[in-house]
Amino acid sequence: MALSTKKALAQSLRNLLTQRTLDKITVKDIVEDCGVNRQTFYYHFHDVYDLLEWIFEDMIETMIADRGDEDNWTVGMDAIVAKMLEERRLVLNAYHSVSHEAVSRFIRQWLKPYIVAVVEQESTGMNVSQADKDFVAELFTLGSTGFLTEWIESQLSENKLTNLEKLKLALDGSARTLLARFDQNTSDER
Repeated sequence: MALSTKKALAQSLRNLLTQRTLDKITVKDIVEDCGVNRQTFYYHFHDVYDLLEWIFEDMIETMIADRGDEDNWTVGMDAIVAKMLEERRLVLNAYHSVSHEAVSRFIRQWLKPYIVAVVEQESTGMNVSQADKDFVAELFTLGSTGFLTEWIESQLSENKLTNLEKLKLALDGSARTLLARFDQNTSDER
């Protein structure tokens, strides 16, 4: 019951976001749209921003669960782009209503599992420390997050979407090359 109530409240916030910006939406608006009382809202969430954060976390969990056995980070990037386009109003309102750091944090959470899986796969047969693998994964995650954040800043413009395609092309396959620089087996031969 609690999860269905949370999802109903989330849907109400989404409905309201098609009509106005997040800063113009109150708890009263959400509970009236949802048909529950304020006490029910506050049982689950502290405020409208807490509900918004839960929506993003739920999206992350769903995307990670839908990932299946796919270890290709570009699939993760494509999934994020598709979800952002599908939730355009929510993403843009969140970006302009909450801190940009919060939106970047959500993007990193979405993308990082894909990138970590690729780094692990690409390091097969190499003697690379976990700290170095973590560094490579973080490098790719932060770069990708930066490009996605810039795309949101541009109001999800087609022009900036081209840059995301270029990023995928530039980074695809380069994890192995970078990991090779940290490979203890080859560094002993240098």
